Amino acid sequence: MTTRYREIINIAAGGGLKANITATASASAILSGFTRAVLLWATSNCWIDFMPTTASNGSGMYLAASQYAVIAASASQQISVIQDATAGTLYIKPLTG
Repeated sequence: MTTRYREIINIAAGGGLKANITATASASAILSGFTRAVLLWATSNCWIDFMPTTASNGSGMYLAASQYAVIAASASQQISVIQDATAGTLYIKPLTG
C-alpha cells in the first residue's frame, strides 16, 4: 500500500479536516500554522477554490469523486467547495514540513 493511499484512508477515517459538498458553497476550517500543502479527497465531484474566492460550479479546480489532489497551501487559508451535481464530503489533510 502506498503512502498516499494510506493518507487517503486516514483522512476519510477522521485524520484531517472536512467540508460538506452541497449546492451552496461551504468553507473548511482555517488551515493550521505549519501547513505547506493539502491532500484533498472527495466523495462526489466538486469544484474547489481558496478563500476569499468562493467556489462556484464551473470555476476553480475540479476534483472528481474518489480522486486525490495535492495542492500548495499556507496557514490561515480556507478551502471553499461546491458540488458539481451531487452532495458529498471533501476531506482535507494539511501537510507540513
